[in-house]
Amino acid sequence: SNLEMTMGIIQAAEELHAPVIIETSEGAIKYAGLETLFEIMATQAINSSVPIALHMDHGKDVEQLKRGIELGYSSVMIDHSGLPYEENVRDTKDMVQFAHSEGAWVQGEIGKIRGKEDWVSISESESLLTDPAEAEKFAQETGIDTLACSFGTVHGIIKMNGEAKPHVDLARIKSVHEKVNLPLVLHGASGVPEDIITKAIENGIAIINI
Repeated sequence: SNLEMTMGIIQAAEELHAPVIIETSEGAIKYAGLETLFEIMATQAINSSVPIALHMDHGKDVEQLKRGIELGYSSVMIDHSGLPYEENVRDTKDMVQFAHSEGAWVQGEIGKIRGKEDWVSISESESLLTDPAEAEKFAQETGIDTLACSFGTVHGIIKMNGEAKPHVDLARIKSVHEKVNLPLVLHGASGVPEDIITKAIENGIAIINI
């Protein structure tokens, strides 16, 4: 969202000698501007002692995602998971074709993750845990590089004050991992107990969004 947040993320990653993905949200872009945020992130990342990837998270605006790729983002997430399955596949596949031609990765989402984070708002009743067979089909049909699924976590800080309770479905993570040979992404990991995060990694999670 700003210089200070970026510096804090990099400092923590360097202290842990760990690679990190710094993400930009559509809300942050509206606040500060895409080019401004990219310059902040890129100038800080280039001098880091750990590997850093720059990622656009939960993108709804296709043209904005393409602009981010042209600027130099390592990867983008096209989140059209709220659309019917076939439309999600179509839009995600189109983004993959553009991104790969520019040397960038694409993250897709299948299933709906509860909670609120910028423009992402899915109620309890609308939440749909990811079906492993559908995840396999989605990955094959789109050609994505990473896959975000709904495993029971909750977006945003609403879980901190008791408005929503995350429950990580470890068995579902394992089942999707067995069917999909891609890095799996756990969104909404803020506030999830460390032991559950560890078990999620053991069952196939490769990327964790805090």
